[in-house]
Amino acid sequence: MKAIFGFGKLKMADRKKIKSQTGYDVGSIPLVGLGLPCLFDRKLLRHDYVYGGTGDELKTLKIAPEALLKVNEIIGMLD
Repeated sequence: MKAIFGFGKLKMADRKKIKSQTGYDVGSIPLVGLGLPCLFDRKLLRHDYVYGGTGDELKTLKIAPEALLKVNEIIGMLD
């Protein structure tokens, strides 16, 4: 991502910062509905479905990757 988007430095976000900015714990962040800009990996389109967070640590969302493109604000695509 550094090369593709020209970022000078990348690092994993701190758990406390994630919680304060999204309201969710790491591992339960929803795949949809946050209203945050997203980067999308085109390799996900090879699959019929992907699985991810719902905001509830006990539930998982099953969704077609094409639907993620429609319901999220995609600002960049990764190959």
